[in-house]
Amino acid sequence: MFGNKKRLYVALYANEVSNDDLCRYSWSLLVGPKNESRGSCMGWRYQIRRSKHGAWRYEASQCDVRNTPDLLVRVLVAKVTDPDHLAQICLVVRARDSYPTCRDWVQDVLAALERDGRTVGKAMLNRDKIYHDAKDYAMNKKNSGRFLDDASPKPTFDMLQDLETVS
Repeated sequence: MFGNKKRLYVALYANEVSNDDLCRYSWSLLVGPKNESRGSCMGWRYQIRRSKHGAWRYEASQCDVRNTPDLLVRVLVAKVTDPDHLAQICLVVRARDSYPTCRDWVQDVLAALERDGRTVGKAMLNRDKIYHDAKDYAMNKKNSGRFLDDASPKPTFDMLQDLETVS
């Protein structure tokens, strides 16, 4: 598996509920292969979502990591050395009712990965930088009209190399 480690992305989705800056996007984590095929590219999405009763609930589901419904952008933040342990960390990081947004859970998972030290290899886990860069990247893509095409693979920025890999 050397050289073909799975990749960890922070994913931003359209949030129709709010236009304020804090809640403009829904945040999740995607884990997918390094080498993405031309068709669908199966991987895992880890996220928390509000239940109809208002409490956060954790979800893990297989999905096409290049083009899930409502996905706006992906930001590559790490190479995954132990995908099973990453899934376990996502499960163990509890969604607290005090979280104002799902972004807080994503940031707590990133902090847990940084403390863990064995689940990811090369990584950029600075939560403030990820937050600002991902938000700015999504806004720039929105302003350029990129989200008008729903069928194509979603814009992807690689924070490890500081370059856009899918425009």
